[in-house]
Amino acid sequence: MIDIGGAIVVASTTTTITATTTAAAAAAAAAAAAAAAAAADVVMAVVVMLVMR
Repeated sequence: MIDIGGAIVVASTTTTITATTTAAAAAAAAAAAAAAAAAADVVMAVVVMLVMR
């Protein structure tokens, strides 16, 4: 019983770690996309300002 329980705990922990890593990677990708969008907005704002001068 102890061996089976240990195996279940290990499998559960591995699944949790995998899910956490995947979520962290997705969050990082979303943050990078948001940063890229913000940078593009800044560049566009600067271009518009320069053109409008």
